[in-house]
Amino acid sequence: MILNNICQQVKEAASTEQLLRIQGGNSKRFLGQDLSDLPCVDITRLAGVVQYEPAELVIQVRAGTLLQDVINLLDSEGQMFAFDPPVFNGRATIGGMVASGISGSRRPYAGAVRDFVLGACVINGVGEPLRFGGQVLKNVAGYDVSRLMVGSMGCLGILTEVSFKVLPKPESEVTRAIDLSADRAHKMMRELSSRPSLVSATAYFEGRLHVRFSGAEQSVIKATSAFGGDSIEPAFWRALDNLEIFEQEAELWRVSLTPDSELFLSECRVFDWAGGQRWLSDPEFDPREKMGIDGHATLLKSATTDDRYTPLTGVSLTLHQGLKRQFDPYQILNPNKMYSDF
Repeated sequence: MILNNICQQVKEAASTEQLLRIQGGNSKRFLGQDLSDLPCVDITRLAGVVQYEPAELVIQVRAGTLLQDVINLLDSEGQMFAFDPPVFNGRATIGGMVASGISGSRRPYAGAVRDFVLGACVINGVGEPLRFGGQVLKNVAGYDVSRLMVGSMGCLGILTEVSFKVLPKPESEVTRAIDLSADRAHKMMRELSSRPSLVSATAYFEGRLHVRFSGAEQSVIKATSAFGGDSIEPAFWRALDNLEIFEQEAELWRVSLTPDSELFLSECRVFDWAGGQRWLSDPEFDPREKMGIDGHATLLKSATTDDRYTPLTGVSLTLHQGLKRQFDPYQILNPNKMYSDF
């Protein structure tokens, strides 16, 4: 009934070309343009676990389900989302996790959100319910539309259900921190990621390199003993992934680069993801103007209403606009949320 009501809401909006915003827990309102003046499609009404098979490492969940509730369920079975998704004070939903595509500290070592999506149910821009993918990897054939939805910010369709592959939790996890210069920490991050190890997260913050080791208990003990440093509470990674350490910033940029790039190393407050992600606090410049084609930047916090994402050009822009027309021909779903061009 709830699904039918949402389909009907979208159909009626499409018939009059009424613009709509899609909202779950509203935990990521800092992403993209503010659409709060548009009528809302509330996905929190679509909540609950559809199916969970711990032995098969697969879970299917409705999009409005609180992410923290699913994490707690997985934890009770000794399992987890491998990409450390942020929960943002418990308000984040499964649909928002997928639509934003935000991964946490474990992402370079385990994979991103899209790597664990098996299938998805979506309502397109004319109110049609669609199903893509399945519940096992071998069912995914042809163009994987379910993973296309990851990071689309609701611009292509309204997620209603998603199936994921999950992983067992490691037996042991320990975080250590050592004092290093930024240059040396950057080099060590890349060295750690270039060889087989138990490392599951790295971050340079306030003059210290933080490294998390995950795996069998005895192996972790051996690895941390060899690394040295001070023991750090695991809450550090939650504070980083949930952006809690940036609460005082008036302007915050997330910059994604190749790990070996030295751009912004001296200016950023934090760099992580084996060196590939830089966080710039209150910079006196627009990082997009200095990057060229080497990466992309997202403005997460600002008093301005400028475009928050690196603008698309050429073939990339054409492809994105074409996908938007196919899924949302009347351009009514989260219009201009990510880019002013669609």
